[in-house]
Amino acid sequence: YFLEPLSAMSGETVLVELNDKDRPSKLSPANDPNYFAIIMPMSL
Repeated sequence: YFLEPLSAMSGETVLVELNDKDRPSKLSPANDPNYFAIIMPMSL
């Protein structure tokens, strides 16, 4: 799930914000604070 948003981002540095295993994660390129992706966890 992390590879798809990473392939759409430009630049070589990505900020990854993780809180908890049951909380969403945020990915954003270091050179563009206006673009980000949210990864939502799933529980089955």
